[in-house]
Amino acid sequence: MRFKLMAVYLALGCLVLNPALAEQCQSAANRLQVLGSGGPIADDARASSSYLIWQHNTARVLVDIGGGSILRFAQSSARINDLDAVAITHTHIDHIGDFPALMKTGYFSNRRRPLALLGPDGSNLYPSINEYVQQTFLLDTASHRYLSGIGDGSNGLFQVSVTEIPRTLEAREWLQARHLSISAVGVQHAIVPAVGYVINLDGRRVAIPGDMSADNPRFIELAKGSDILVLHLALPESASTNLTRLHARPSGMGKLAAAIQPKLLVISHIMQRAERELDKNLAALRKYYSGPLKLASDLACFPLISGS
Repeated sequence: MRFKLMAVYLALGCLVLNPALAEQCQSAANRLQVLGSGGPIADDARASSSYLIWQHNTARVLVDIGGGSILRFAQSSARINDLDAVAITHTHIDHIGDFPALMKTGYFSNRRRPLALLGPDGSNLYPSINEYVQQTFLLDTASHRYLSGIGDGSNGLFQVSVTEIPRTLEAREWLQARHLSISAVGVQHAIVPAVGYVINLDGRRVAIPGDMSADNPRFIELAKGSDILVLHLALPESASTNLTRLHARPSGMGKLAAAIQPKLLVISHIMQRAERELDKNLAALRKYYSGPLKLASDLACFPLISGS
């Protein structure tokens, strides 16, 4: 009897939880939805980094797709048929880990039009976005070569059209499609090739630089005055100088936000080492940035309207 009751409680929990999560983003407005608000460590009950840009009831752009975010993609009611682009900030697992799962999901869809995939160039330690696709799907020795149809739209799959963004170039627009444009520029993430994006949808701008240090003047210039800026809280204020080559301290995040002056700052990629002293770290950020700020959670939504 006890086990039967437990099963009932679990079933009721699922019934209560999933509609509540789904309702967070039911809106006629254009919006940013956070699919994954966590980092690379599976200790925070969050999916890894991933963000959706919605135009009314259509999911248009997916920025990053880290571990666990394919489940959040399904829970958001987004459809792979609707996506115009997937934009990858860098090829760390917590930002690209679920991309093969997205492609497998696509096999079971009726999508046939190409899907744009944007991402950074590479280095001797990290593959470029082109190399990633080749090594994961297209080569004879690729780990998921059974999905090689993404190369040309064969075998029941749609084609993935890859655009590699050289980090050495100045900020520029890389994609245009139906009231949508995506601009990008290289950002500093220690030795990891990385780019930051600004998505313009119907004249509203979302800036998502991914993981980066505080020293990114080119991205600041690109993102200035954005409606929403997403920054990642990976480090506590007490973090060593060596770690700040990868991520900004909260005070550095505050300086970045103050320079960009978004209508809303969303804090995501919240790692436990920073969350343990959240009040202290937010206070360090607030020394430099006094504008609107919200903390991200998986499936949370933020409207793209004036005064977001």
